Amino acid sequence: TTMTTTTTVPPTCLMAMCEAGTTLDMQRVNETLNLTACCLTAASESMVDIRIHSAGYSDGHEALFFVAGKPVFSTPLRGLTVVTLRPDGTRLASENFDTYTNTTGSKAFATYIDGIADGTMVLIGAADEASNRLTEEGAAALRSCGARLVDEIRWRSGYALIGIKGGEALSEMARPQHEGYAIAVAQMELVIRTESDRPLCEARVPQPPTHGYLSSGNLILDAGCRYSLWDTPAARSCLGGKWMTIFGSSNTFLEFGNLVNLLAPDEYDVDRPGESIGASAMVDVVIKNGKVVHWATVDNVNPICKQANKDTAAANAPACLAKMHGVLDQAPAYDDGSVRITMFLCFFWDRLNLAVDALKGNAAWASAAVAMVIQIGAWYNVCAVVKAEYCPRKELLEMDRDSAIGVFKSDMEESMGLLDAFCAPDGRAGELGCNIQTISWTNSLGDNKNFEVMNQYITEAMEPRKTETLRLVDFHALGGGMPEEVVNGHGSQMLNLWMWQIMLSGMCPAGLAAEGSYIEWEGATCSGTEAKFENCPKYYPSCKNGYRCERWECMNSVPCTLVPSAPPMMRDIQGVCSAPIAVPNLTAAVPAAGMSEDTCVNSKGIRTRIWCQEGVEWVLPLLFVPLAAAAVFGAKYRERAAAQKKKAEKQQKAKPQEQAVQDISAAPPPTTLLAGLRAEAEKGEAVKVEGDASPRRSPRSRPAAAAAAGAGATSAVDDEAAALRGHRPLPERSSSWRERRTPRDGIMSRRPSEACSVVMEVENESAASASPRTSAADRREEHVSQVHVDIAEEPGRPEATPASTAPSHLAKAWARMPTMPLAGNRYPLGLARFLGSLHVVVGHLYQKNDVVTSEFFYGWGFTWVPWFFMLSGFVLFSAHLKNPKDERMFDYVMRRSVTIYPLYIFSVVVAFAMAKGMGVMQTSIVVLIAQSFLMQAWWPGWTESALQMHCWFLSCMVVYWFFFKPLAWAFRGLSLRRTIAIMAALFALPWLSIIVPLMLGENPDWYTDPEVRTDQALRMGITTMKFHPVCYAHVFMLGMLLAKLRSHLDARATAGGKEPRSLLNPWRWAIQFIAPIGYIGLLLVFSVSAFHPGAWGFKLSARLSVLLPFQAMVLLGLAGLPSLPMPVIAWCFAKFNFLENYSYSMYVFQFIAFGLWPQPQHINLPLFMIFCVAFSFFLATVVQQPIQRWWAAHSRGRLAVPFIVAASLSGLSFLPDAEPPAAALPDLPATSRIDNVTVDVRLALGSVAGDAMVINPSLLVRDGELVVVARRHSIETRRYVGSFNGSNMQIQEHIWHSEILIGSAALDREAWDEWPLSGQQPFSADLRTWAGLSTPDGIQWGDLCPTEIYVPRNHTLIRQVVTGPEDPKAVVIGDSVTVVFDSRPPRAGDLECRTNQAGYFDAVSQMYLATDVQISAPREPAVGYHLLYGQRALAEKNWIPFVHGEDLFFVYTPQPHVVVTAEANGTSEKKYSTSFRPLQQLLQDNPNLEARGSGAAVFVNDTQATPNLPQPHYLALVHLYDKVTGRYLHYAYRFDAEPPFPMVQMSEQLPLTEAEAKPGGVPFAFASGIAVSGDTVAVSYGAGDRDARALVMPLRRLDMMFACHTAAAKDPEPEHV
Repeated sequence: TTMTTTTTVPPTCLMAMCEAGTTLDMQRVNETLNLTACCLTAASESMVDIRIHSAGYSDGHEALFFVAGKPVFSTPLRGLTVVTLRPDGTRLASENFDTYTNTTGSKAFATYIDGIADGTMVLIGAADEASNRLTEEGAAALRSCGARLVDEIRWRSGYALIGIKGGEALSEMARPQHEGYAIAVAQMELVIRTESDRPLCEARVPQPPTHGYLSSGNLILDAGCRYSLWDTPAARSCLGGKWMTIFGSSNTFLEFGNLVNLLAPDEYDVDRPGESIGASAMVDVVIKNGKVVHWATVDNVNPICKQANKDTAAANAPACLAKMHGVLDQAPAYDDGSVRITMFLCFFWDRLNLAVDALKGNAAWASAAVAMVIQIGAWYNVCAVVKAEYCPRKELLEMDRDSAIGVFKSDMEESMGLLDAFCAPDGRAGELGCNIQTISWTNSLGDNKNFEVMNQYITEAMEPRKTETLRLVDFHALGGGMPEEVVNGHGSQMLNLWMWQIMLSGMCPAGLAAEGSYIEWEGATCSGTEAKFENCPKYYPSCKNGYRCERWECMNSVPCTLVPSAPPMMRDIQGVCSAPIAVPNLTAAVPAAGMSEDTCVNSKGIRTRIWCQEGVEWVLPLLFVPLAAAAVFGAKYRERAAAQKKKAEKQQKAKPQEQAVQDISAAPPPTTLLAGLRAEAEKGEAVKVEGDASPRRSPRSRPAAAAAAGAGATSAVDDEAAALRGHRPLPERSSSWRERRTPRDGIMSRRPSEACSVVMEVENESAASASPRTSAADRREEHVSQVHVDIAEEPGRPEATPASTAPSHLAKAWARMPTMPLAGNRYPLGLARFLGSLHVVVGHLYQKNDVVTSEFFYGWGFTWVPWFFMLSGFVLFSAHLKNPKDERMFDYVMRRSVTIYPLYIFSVVVAFAMAKGMGVMQTSIVVLIAQSFLMQAWWPGWTESALQMHCWFLSCMVVYWFFFKPLAWAFRGLSLRRTIAIMAALFALPWLSIIVPLMLGENPDWYTDPEVRTDQALRMGITTMKFHPVCYAHVFMLGMLLAKLRSHLDARATAGGKEPRSLLNPWRWAIQFIAPIGYIGLLLVFSVSAFHPGAWGFKLSARLSVLLPFQAMVLLGLAGLPSLPMPVIAWCFAKFNFLENYSYSMYVFQFIAFGLWPQPQHINLPLFMIFCVAFSFFLATVVQQPIQRWWAAHSRGRLAVPFIVAASLSGLSFLPDAEPPAAALPDLPATSRIDNVTVDVRLALGSVAGDAMVINPSLLVRDGELVVVARRHSIETRRYVGSFNGSNMQIQEHIWHSEILIGSAALDREAWDEWPLSGQQPFSADLRTWAGLSTPDGIQWGDLCPTEIYVPRNHTLIRQVVTGPEDPKAVVIGDSVTVVFDSRPPRAGDLECRTNQAGYFDAVSQMYLATDVQISAPREPAVGYHLLYGQRALAEKNWIPFVHGEDLFFVYTPQPHVVVTAEANGTSEKKYSTSFRPLQQLLQDNPNLEARGSGAAVFVNDTQATPNLPQPHYLALVHLYDKVTGRYLHYAYRFDAEPPFPMVQMSEQLPLTEAEAKPGGVPFAFASGIAVSGDTVAVSYGAGDRDARALVMPLRRLDMMFACHTAAAKDPEPEHV
């Protein structure tokens, strides 16, 4: 019907609001209004009126939409509003378009209308003004919905249209300004649907639908269809004679268990071997007549079937396949009444190939139809991203995410080819089909993102393959639609059984399905919301004494039964509004919690870093590079000036020596030259060393050396000179070439053109110390000078060679190369030390996940620390072999200490000052004393809690130096054979860490087992193996033996007349390749994940270390053999030997440098390394060298340093921590005006002494009285040394002082109604401490269970103490007040504070209630009872209490909207569960968000003030918590007033004032209550845990925030009063 009028409409039947079951009598629209006469009985019960009332600016300024006489939407927004309806009459969508301001709105309107499907009923109403910018395009869009009166839409006229898109108008009206509402009325027949009305889904398709959500335990699919239901009888009838095969890890194992329990429910509680997850590589089951008649397993502990690196698995595959064949052959013969189910544990895709081969090899069941269920992929993420050390494929453990996903993709594609034939219509699985599942949805944000990437690869791989028999089943979408059914990444029985409903619908004929279209669930833990340990009476006691109790294992340990039934008749439970919920982009707005704030500011508001700022990483490199350059060049300049001055003084005092050098330069005959040099050496006179301005005294001046030289010394030197020239072979000798002292006849001839160069090589024992350090000044502490004479030929004049020994081409090429100096005993190890230190630094950053880009190479930095032990033993013993000293063991340690202790202790003092100053000091006094004496590695309880913990290796070094002399005595006389034998034994020693566990049947990486972490003795043992001196003594001794081996090899290299410089000497060639091979081997292990053997992937064995052979090759190859020319690589490395002066300072100060870096967790590695190197250069020059000189010069004073440092640090540790800056937090405004009827105010709830704050208030209106409950809160931190579990340790206590305040005040209703406009608080409540609260045993509430976490690495106990109850809410039941609150359990209550000694499952906050509370008498006794429904292992908060009739209910979770009943004694149980699709969709699309309840719900029945929901309902609060940013978003929501209490509407975001709780923290607010009286609503809340506030507005204004799918106008800036 189309109606047009241009006159004012009197109150006629056109205005009649006909209720459901009646419709407007269109023949009487112009008659006087009388509902009885105007409304006719409808043609059917489902026929109703659809109505639009439209008013321009002067006639009402609104557009109203009604169904069956009740409003479904209203808006005052200008322009045209479009509403579409569902078949049941609820609003499907609504959108407003401003066609007044500009043509953009008209264009958007046309686009929106164009997107509506033809045949859809469209409701369009105008409000305010809609004609000004209504273009022809917009008018055409109206006409496409049947409009005929478009030209009558004038200035501020009313316009209403009910039309059909692509069809005719059902009703249309236009009314000019000042003539009242334009009204359009038409009829529609509602479809009251149930799930049985939905058609069955096509399940045997390439990809069956899984997207949807769960409501009341039933799957509501977006596809609009439903699946057949398969209970136990239906599943048995379908699967008889079938073989179900399942491949995957823990989630598919749960699917396996749920299928077994579906088919044999009576045997749920039967314990069977190998049924726990991960225990079996294969489980084979046969079920007949509901009984398990066969159960066989392949043990997963057996190495042949245990999954491992790909190469190892391939090698074990034949044996594993044989084992599987043997177990599969044990099954009973095929029987068409039996169901066979086989589960293959497949962490990785390559195991699928083996499993399929095992299936094909079973002849007994060859005739059975086979179905496959495959879900593989999560373990690639477990290995590469989670870095779980129990990952069986170690090459994945070392990869980053993208590399591991690449391996996943290639592995999958390889296995997919196998499925093409197996799952084809004519293949083995052609009848039932194969189901390739996506990786299941998980609760972890990061893991979910990774799974989405991997699932995309699965989808891409399946796209060209998927058929009716090779199906892609989106398990991830199914779990994402019901996230409450996923606990710690694992599905509930409800989720898994719904997956079986989908898969069985694709395998089985629909005629075999159960009757019914609605599932009722029977069982205590069917749903993930019931996953609590008290619901698992069998599982929980058994796991408490173990190392792990998992809620997801618990919820799958109790029987659950699905019962198909007829669905209840109901209206669409999605509620009145289903428009999407808009949330701001919180991640972009605020830095992520736990990142910049947490790393820069601690809980007390004190900065824990020098600075934290984005984009300034370049500052430190720019600052320290020039500082380091200036320091180094300044030191060189001062050193050169001092040397020149000293030289001038020496020249005045030692002219005879200078004349001797000039005589040598005059080139006398060689014999005279060498004799003169030796004469000077024997006299002990100073000789000039090339490249060193300072004179050196030859050690041959010592009496012992002179006596040993004897008369033959001159001839020996002549022999050396001749050998160096290569004129003749050396005579045979019994000792080393240099020790040969046999005179020879004749004098070596010399051409006048020949030139002599004297090369003095200095052996420096100090220069080659253990750690990556040592300055040039240190190398002057002691030295041995040796004279080498090198006679160089005149260029272009090769010396004559006998014809019989003509040089080869190779020899000629070699002759043109630079003459290499002899290796001697000065080792070019500076660059090697420096590179090792760099790798260690990068490795530490890698372990902390602080590098921007993560590379496989980075993770191996830790392997260089043992190399420093080897290097120390090698260099010190080499020096000892050449020049043994007779000194006491303690004196030797003190002499060596000059190279390490001064800089180390300086760094400890700096680290102590930084930690103490920033309030993060956690090292105990005992450890401070121990590390002052370098003893922190001697006891495993000290090492990981020490300051500068990475310097533990210096503590080991002291032990090795102390025992060096006895070891040197033992090794000095070893023969070559014994040396090699002992070295081989020591090289093999680390392999015991692999062999012994294998012999005991354990994994080689046993130390990664979670059970180990709960065993204190094992943890101490692991720490001992990682850091104790005993565990690295073999490495130090290897270095010493390597020096002895070098000495033996040097003798062999020159034995038998071999000329050292001759190209025919094979030793000269062999030594060239040792270091390169060592480096290449290490680089391959460090860089190519597929190269290294699996054993090297075990971190503990690598640390001890199985890589030592390669590192020994590096050391020996760089050192060379003393008598041979230096290897080429060593010659190259020698150019950078100066770096040894700076590597030690870089190692020691690396973490201090990290503390100075401005951007933690996002370190730009190149910039940081530039800074770190420059920093080390600066420190080595400005700090290290001066304090080392002092240490060396004060042999007695240095003995007091450790005592002074230990006493100072111990005393200073008692000083209080740094205090937070004063006035760091800005005050909040007392009043903020949000708009003309909405105000945000501070609540005056009484002053509180000290720093305690009144927060989180809750208001309750009853009988002219206002009840106020709130929480008083303050925080205290204490640190002291105390006892825990019998041990003394550092204890940090974080104390939350908390108590509940209660009070009341008379309610001034007039002032309350004016509150939104006046902004003046209409009450004054006297709040007092609720002192009468007690436990059921009559004990006053207090002495609550603390949370205690022991940190072994710091030997620190962190204890959190809450002193009282928190966050109260009040409701009225009858005439009495009930107070609901959360609290840690009292020690005297019904819960244990600690459920096992390992510290897992410490008691957490629970919900309590106390009835009949006397608000005016807070000391009157009131008993707090524990609400039993909640989970004891998880913190329970934010339940929403409400009263229905005389009964108390709670909203347990907003989504799903779980409602529980409660009794006064705490007894409570789940009653209803529904889902609000918009909120469910929001949480599914944003897994970073969690929905939590707030405050108490209030009953509202004011249809005039709530036109958007003009029916009785409850008004409550919900907040969304963003786990990434730490932000809160608060909303009001409405749920139905009758069971099952579904949520029906959610408001716009509430504009609460947010505040920081600490400087630099995330600003937040926490809504704690809502009160309604008359037309005024007050939302009470706490801002930043420091201010009690209320958002106050009229109820009508709040109702506008529920306008569905309407873009709210931008709020004006608040006016601060």
